[in-house]
Amino acid sequence: DQSRGPLLDKHPELTATTADGSTFLHNATFGDFYSLCPANPKSHQLLADMYVEMMKRYEFDGLNLDRLRFPSAEYCHCNHCKETFKKDNGFALSAFDEGTTQAEVFLQWKREKLADGVETIVLAVRAARPDADITAYVVGPDEMNEKAQSWDLWVKRGLLDAIGVSMYGPDIRPAAEKAKKLLGEHSDVLVAAINAGLPDSSF
Repeated sequence: DQSRGPLLDKHPELTATTADGSTFLHNATFGDFYSLCPANPKSHQLLADMYVEMMKRYEFDGLNLDRLRFPSAEYCHCNHCKETFKKDNGFALSAFDEGTTQAEVFLQWKREKLADGVETIVLAVRAARPDADITAYVVGPDEMNEKAQSWDLWVKRGLLDAIGVSMYGPDIRPAAEKAKKLLGEHSDVLVAAINAGLPDSSF
């Protein structure tokens, strides 16, 4: 099956891509995954339109956003990202070495682009359903930069009613403290997303 799914089959230019041209993320357990480019405003609007349609059609109390992130640190080097990154930063996008100034610029650029996308989605949903709560489930503090998942910005910019931060270890205190520090005065919206499959003795 060569399909990338109905959205990317219809909009192949929105496929997230690595610097070496790979268009899928391989997971040994679950298989291969394609992603919309998280930095492209067309991806943001596509998702916003779908969420609005769902919220208007069905009487959900709220919307929980999940997996709004870059697939991995290697993404995205699609044509849109290469063109926009160079325009925004003055130098070409490349597979930057970890720890370099260029790599940090790329990370912060991705964080901002993803925050723009979440804002597009949230504003559209709130306009359609002002009564609905909007929350998000996100990766833990130690993983957020690898995914450029800028959930601290989403909260600080008032986009979410609550945020569930992944704390799947047997001791959630280190992740919780890091999340609280990232959120600062906004940590009152923090929800600890724990793994209910852990043995009781681990808590």
